[in-house]
Amino acid sequence: MNIQHLKYACEVARSGSINKAARNLFVTQPHLSFCLKELEHDIGLTIFERSPKGIHVTEDGMEFLENAGLLLQRFDDFSQKYSRSNTRKHSMHIMSVRTVISMLAYLEFYKQYYVNLDHYRLRFIETNFFSLVDACGRNEAQIGILLYFTGQKDYVENYIRTRNLELCEAGCLPAHITLSKNNCLLRSGKFAWDRIRELPCATYSDYMGSILNITNECKLINLISPQKLVYVHDRHALLNTLSQTDAYAISTRFSSEDCALYGLVSLPIRKCASVHFGYVKMQQIRFPEGGMETCFIQSLERTIRKFY
Repeated sequence: MNIQHLKYACEVARSGSINKAARNLFVTQPHLSFCLKELEHDIGLTIFERSPKGIHVTEDGMEFLENAGLLLQRFDDFSQKYSRSNTRKHSMHIMSVRTVISMLAYLEFYKQYYVNLDHYRLRFIETNFFSLVDACGRNEAQIGILLYFTGQKDYVENYIRTRNLELCEAGCLPAHITLSKNNCLLRSGKFAWDRIRELPCATYSDYMGSILNITNECKLINLISPQKLVYVHDRHALLNTLSQTDAYAISTRFSSEDCALYGLVSLPIRKCASVHFGYVKMQQIRFPEGGMETCFIQSLERTIRKFY
């Protein structure tokens, strides 16, 4: 067993395919398969079960890969600290559900802290709730930012805990709907809440079929569930949909810049559950005071406060 074999196994688990992993690792598929069998022989465990439909990780393999991910992260930190280079390299991988608040926090962090480092590797990726949690569980991201309504907290915490992760709250905000200033139900600055069912609701396609979907959210905030849904993939599509149609979106209030640019307005939903922001991390990890992770979390908390 060696470090390279551990990297190979973690990449196969991440890719879900030996062929894809081989391409990502720039090795041949037979060589990768041989290394995996050699690793399994050395440790006396079956990490992957093969079938005509592909591979999947065994129960023993999941525990092994979790520990391998932690070891690889520590090895990477160790290698960087004692590199021959006199300049220490820095790296951080952040994942987030799609919300402008985490993007603004990332930009603030970059401008105030990260841009001053001589050598660095920084990744910020927007994805869905389940992909985010799974990536943090495999130690592919140090921080995962998510949001949820008050009534969803138990489900979110339980799902995260089963993956040996910890959920830390960063703040909460009142829920809003956002729609075009020219919306058919918005007249003289007043919105016809009793007719909201007539409008389509725009939401991200990542949440189709999950407990964090729009129907459950509407129940939590005492809002009439929409009869029509418009699924979009990214923020640009969402903003244009809201600007050019009568659709609305449910979230925190949008940024003043987006509202001005796209002709939108955010209206608070009275007497409803709050939108909570949290970040996910490995349970064993404690971020050092003054470290990059801590500085980013502080940027996130400051950004959330700006949206009150």
